[in-house]
Amino acid sequence: PRGDNKFTYRFSEVLSAGTIPVVHADNWVWPFRPELIDWNECAVSLPEIDGGKVAMAVLDGMGRAEKCRRRQRCYEIYKRY
Repeated sequence: PRGDNKFTYRFSEVLSAGTIPVVHADNWVWPFRPELIDWNECAVSLPEIDGGKVAMAVLDGMGRAEKCRRRQRCYEIYKRY
């Protein structure tokens, strides 16, 4: 759910579960500097206007190998940071 901040602990929970984060938020503040983590390697970022309409299509469009790679990267980020 939307909160009053641009960051939420729920994002960390998603990473800890090794799942692919899908962020529906304009002006989302990604944790850590972009030099440390390229979130495009694991997360999916969609504009708020889509409101969940395309998330499943994006995830369904990924092959099994890409999903596994993204999940692995998310878990690595969680363990490291």
